[in-house]
Amino acid sequence: MTLTKEDILKHAFVISISNKRLRTFYERMNSIGFNNIQHVIGSQYSDDKVKNINITTINIIKYAIKNNYSKITIFEDDAFPVKDFNNRFLEVIQNIPDDARCLALGYNAVNSIFNKNKDKKYDLLNQEELKNKIFVNRKYIKSFWGGHSYIMFKKDYWRYINLLSKYTPDNSKYEVDKCIWMRNNYFYTIRIPLFVQKNFDDIHNVHKSEGNKCADMINKEYNIL
Repeated sequence: MTLTKEDILKHAFVISISNKRLRTFYERMNSIGFNNIQHVIGSQYSDDKVKNINITTINIIKYAIKNNYSKITIFEDDAFPVKDFNNRFLEVIQNIPDDARCLALGYNAVNSIFNKNKDKKYDLLNQEELKNKIFVNRKYIKSFWGGHSYIMFKKDYWRYINLLSKYTPDNSKYEVDKCIWMRNNYFYTIRIPLFVQKNFDDIHNVHKSEGNKCADMINKEYNIL
C-alpha cells in the first residue's frame, strides 16, 4: 500500500490542552511540511490524564465514523520528528503493509519476541533478524508502549473504541498507549521511528522520561535526532 502526505494529513488531529505545547508542536510540524492538523481540546473528564486522552480519542474516532473517513491520523502534542524526516517518510509511506489497520509512526518502548530480558527496552533497534525491515507487527513485538503518533484505518475504528472504553484507573493494561498494540497482526509499528515523544516544557509530564530515553537511544544508535 502506498499513501501520500496528503492522504495522511487529510484527516489529521492533535490532542492538546496547553497553548504553549501546541505552538511548539505546530512549529515542529511546519518544519517538515505537516500543515493543517486540526487541534482537538483534551477532554477534562477528571484528573486522570489517561482517561482524558482516551475519551478525546474516542470522540475523534466517532467523528470519523460519522463522516465516513477511511483513515485518520492522531498526534499528541509532544510528538517530535526525527532528523532527515522527509527522506525517511517517503520510504515509509511507499511501503505500508496492505493489511495494516493501525500504524504507529513512533514509540517510547518496545520489547521484541527475541528479547529474553523482559526489562530491556528498544529491542527492535538491535536485532539482526529485523535490520532489513521497515515495519514490524505481532510476529516480532512482545510489547509496545507510546501512542503519540499513529494512523488508524476504518476497519479498526470500533474495536479501538471498545478497547479504550474499558480503561479504568485501577486497570492499567487499558492505558491508551498500550491499547494501540491491540494484540493482533494488523497493528504495525515502524522499526525506526519517524516521531519520538519529547517534552521540553512540562517537567511533571509522565511521558518525559520514557520519551527522552527512547529519543536518546535512537540518537545514539542511528544519529537521526
